[in-house]
Amino acid sequence: LTFYVDGNSHDFGINIADGNWHHLAWRWRSSDGNATVFVDGEQEGTRTLSEGAILPSTSCLVFGHEQDSNCGGYDNSQAFDGQLDDIRIYNNYLTKSEIQNTISNPKQPFASWQNQGGQDLKPMVHWKFDEGKGQKAYDSVGDKDGALGGSTSSESSDPKWTSDCQYRGCLRFDGSGDHVMVPKNIE
Repeated sequence: LTFYVDGNSHDFGINIADGNWHHLAWRWRSSDGNATVFVDGEQEGTRTLSEGAILPSTSCLVFGHEQDSNCGGYDNSQAFDGQLDDIRIYNNYLTKSEIQNTISNPKQPFASWQNQGGQDLKPMVHWKFDEGKGQKAYDSVGDKDGALGGSTSSESSDPKWTSDCQYRGCLRFDGSGDHVMVPKNIE
């Protein structure tokens, strides 16, 4: 697994391409650059990366493909081959216990998610990928909808909707440039 922050790539040396579904959680804290990867609720790697970086307010988020420039610059050799389901972004640095709770209670109402200190753990954004058709991946908690292939029209860079998933529906990326673009800044 390789993650990109502030134009820098960071390889965690973790391979989950084994044909099985996995819960992947990645947390990063800008203040000290601490980044940790969890696979199926267990910590698999920690790095310091892009300490103090601030993600640009003009950036977009892309699933299924690495960007060589902001909101574009795609190289098909950097495309994801596999399925994605139920992506969430939190404005909190979740603990291992909180990450494990998202695995054991994946459909628990967000209103009941609080940490031990009573802090609200509702995600800032949540793409369930349950739509099953159309050109949008809807954000179920806000207005950060993603466009399949980055546009409103059907094209070859669209991932495919499928029901062969962990939860209800998901998106299948074939490794040939498929992606979902969220053009709004996630703050």
